[in-house]
Amino acid sequence: MHIPRIAILISGTGTNMEALLKATITGELPAEVSFVGSDRLDAKGLATAAALGAQTRVFFYKREGREAAEEAIAKAIEETRSDWIVLAGFMKVLSPKFVRRFKGRIINIHPALLPLFPGAHGIRDAWNAGACETGVTVHLVDEEVDHGPILAQRSVKREPHDTLETLEAKIHAVEHVIYKETLKKFLAEHPVSINQWEEKPMEKFETRKALISVWDKTGVVELAKGLAAHGYEIVSSSGTAKHLEEGGVKVTEVVDLTGVPAILGGRVKTLHPTIMGGILARRGLAQDEADREKFGIPLIDVVVCTLYPFEETAKSGAELDKLIEKIDIGGVSLIRAAAKNYFHVAVVTETADYARVLDELDKKQEFTLEFKQELALKAFKNTASYDSVIYRGLCRELGVGEEVMEEKILPLRVEQKLRYGENPHQRAGLFLPPLEKRPFEQLSGKELSYNNLLDLDTLLRGCSVFQDMCACTIVKHTTPCGAACGATPLEAFEKALACDPVSAFGGIIGITRKVDLETAKKITETFFEILAAPDFEEGVAEYMKEKKPNLRVLKLVPGYAPTLQFTGNRCGFLVQEDKLPKLPQETEGKWHGTPRPDLWEDIIFAWKTAAITKSNAIVLVKDGAAVGIGGGFTNRVDAAEYAIRLAKDKAKGAVMASDAFFPFPDSIELAHRAGVVAVIEPGGSIRDSQVFQRAEELGISLFEGGTRTFRH
Repeated sequence: MHIPRIAILISGTGTNMEALLKATITGELPAEVSFVGSDRLDAKGLATAAALGAQTRVFFYKREGREAAEEAIAKAIEETRSDWIVLAGFMKVLSPKFVRRFKGRIINIHPALLPLFPGAHGIRDAWNAGACETGVTVHLVDEEVDHGPILAQRSVKREPHDTLETLEAKIHAVEHVIYKETLKKFLAEHPVSINQWEEKPMEKFETRKALISVWDKTGVVELAKGLAAHGYEIVSSSGTAKHLEEGGVKVTEVVDLTGVPAILGGRVKTLHPTIMGGILARRGLAQDEADREKFGIPLIDVVVCTLYPFEETAKSGAELDKLIEKIDIGGVSLIRAAAKNYFHVAVVTETADYARVLDELDKKQEFTLEFKQELALKAFKNTASYDSVIYRGLCRELGVGEEVMEEKILPLRVEQKLRYGENPHQRAGLFLPPLEKRPFEQLSGKELSYNNLLDLDTLLRGCSVFQDMCACTIVKHTTPCGAACGATPLEAFEKALACDPVSAFGGIIGITRKVDLETAKKITETFFEILAAPDFEEGVAEYMKEKKPNLRVLKLVPGYAPTLQFTGNRCGFLVQEDKLPKLPQETEGKWHGTPRPDLWEDIIFAWKTAAITKSNAIVLVKDGAAVGIGGGFTNRVDAAEYAIRLAKDKAKGAVMASDAFFPFPDSIELAHRAGVVAVIEPGGSIRDSQVFQRAEELGISLFEGGTRTFRH
């Protein structure tokens, strides 16, 4: 029987190597050490091995690179006819292709009870984790780090008096014993023939393959060249192959692997068992290896894919048949297959990751599992978003609306990264659904903040409800603090500012008509965060940029106007229709007391202002201007008192709007004392009759509109 020959690889002092080498000398371990190799010329274990009569070799990873060093190890194993590779503190991770080349012939010892605490610091990691018990594992090596069939394990208890150093000493003592015992048993159970090298010549490395199929060609030539420099064979087809070849990259056509050309006008190129099998094959699994050998399926280790531009095509207004042709099938299948098999395959779906991919290879000559996991999660996110965009785009094209109570698919893309959220300790960003654009264009000023955008929602709603008139809305902390209409933008602004000039300081302004220079000059007299309008007269934007460089000037443009409103909180996501309330009609509501059609314009203006004000909302309006706004109060009486206090003498002859019913007559009584002459409210209280009766008694005309406009 042939005496097994073992090659031992070390990186440091090699105490396990020394124990094994001595055991072969004494006959305790029936094997021969063919050589002791190290990745370090200064490894102390090499001197120990030489002193014990072993041949030593050094493999220069740092100088020559991982691939060249592993090829040198492979040649040494062939030259010395080594049957087994024994790792004894070898601190370099063997590449998957090396492991495949010597499948089932590499044995390792690890100072922990795998799968717990893998990696280079198993003892320290177990100590830091407070493990009461750790130990030693002897296992066959597969393509993952510190992974593979376990041959033996032995536990080591951590005693109360142990230090990290004493625990390390106990574990090393166990290693020296268990490695000898396990190897002796394993080698006896796995005898090798003296003629094994002649019977089964050493397999050559299977060339790593990278499949590249991209719509977006940005940076792909540089990526392909980088992958090729690291030993990858580039596989591609169609437009990508042509682009790469024109860029000087040697390409293997997909048809050369599958034997089947692209069919159906290019609709089917990569959807073939050879391609999908090469991506999905599980390395080291006997069934998969057998199928690969039977059908001649090469492994594919990297998949680079960017998808057909469905969203861009939809935005361009393309007809349905052209839109459908931009639904990617093969690309999504490649990505999902590679992401599913991320243990073995790296999948790259974003051009922004190309540089990171090459950097990872430059530094490590291989993709770490953590890096492949990150890429796989990004791939699944991208395919999920892609499918959602298709759903949304086809719904729009086919005229299918989204119902409130249907299951929601809501892909969101980053429109703008924000400095922070409501407060500096919160990260934040502005996101938009695909196919949508922002309803404004920023002409000048500082970058928009999270709080600006919260306020802007109310402002945009105000511009919508007041779009039929020349009006101005001033918003602070998501609720109006001024609103008015006028014959000119200047008049509307001045009347809106007069409502609550203290709160308006630092607020944002929305005007429904083109802003002229006179209005702009007046606005610059007070500090505001935003000025938004549908347009600006020539020179106004430039004037604002020079006079108030920090003021954000926004031109309102048709943009994102959702039909549904999503609100996320700690209960989940609330979804409701997002539509402006229907305007009250005199013919549909009911007057209590004397009708006041002469005040109807002010009544409607008050109602509109209350509809965009935070609840509980009370608004007083006189002569087309809000003179008092009470919003965000926890009771309606306080809201009424605040609005009346702001209005002062202007409350006399004013009208009042409430966003919801009055539960008691107390707010009506406050309004009467202030001089309010008419009120609009939706009704709906169980005490409506008391409220209506009290209004009539006090001579207040009350219109029951029937539509509540809560805004929490």
